[in-house]
Amino acid sequence: MKRAPITGEFVEARGRLWLVEDAPVIGSGPGSHVLSCIDDDAQGETARVLWDAEIGARSRDEESWTTVGDRGADDAKMFAAYLRTLGWNTATAADRDLFQAPFRADIRLDAYQLLPLRKALPLPRVNLLIADDVGLGKTVEAGLVMRELLLRQRIDLIVVVAPPSMTIQWQDELADKFGLAFEIIDRDYLASIRRARDFGVSRAAGPYWSSPRFHR
Repeated sequence: MKRAPITGEFVEARGRLWLVEDAPVIGSGPGSHVLSCIDDDAQGETARVLWDAEIGARSRDEESWTTVGDRGADDAKMFAAYLRTLGWNTATAADRDLFQAPFRADIRLDAYQLLPLRKALPLPRVNLLIADDVGLGKTVEAGLVMRELLLRQRIDLIVVVAPPSMTIQWQDELADKFGLAFEIIDRDYLASIRRARDFGVSRAAGPYWSSPRFHR
């Protein structure tokens, strides 16, 4: 005879995960259990079951505890890295010393590339001139600032102004390294949104409201 679950225990039965809402008092003999489903597709549904008669029913709590420690303890450095990751992921707009962008980007980061980001966050309105030499990562530094400000919900719209020969490079690098997809505003793009919307869309800020990120 399998062990009957107690109230508040998680169990698996009938192909779903349940929470035991009511169980017979221990020692009172066989009785029905009231289960509440916690699966997304049937959340809140209840079922009354005779535990011993259920085929394949098992306690999930019991199973979980038996596997604790099976693989040993984590290395101290790995556990410390895990704690730091939790701290980075819980950074808020009010905390200007915990960066999120460097850990959500596909880049090999050099320490000096964090300086523009560190300078940008305390500014009420970010206004920076990044003038590093060729090949030192100006795109990375700008991308870090963009991504951080987006994560902190300090900006909604991004416009990148670049020479025509550089627009494709900026578009590719920001997409590959930071996951930021940009539209390039050119004659073909304006023609396409005019066809989709109206002929006045090229005036004022029209094209910028069709997408939050642009190159021009």
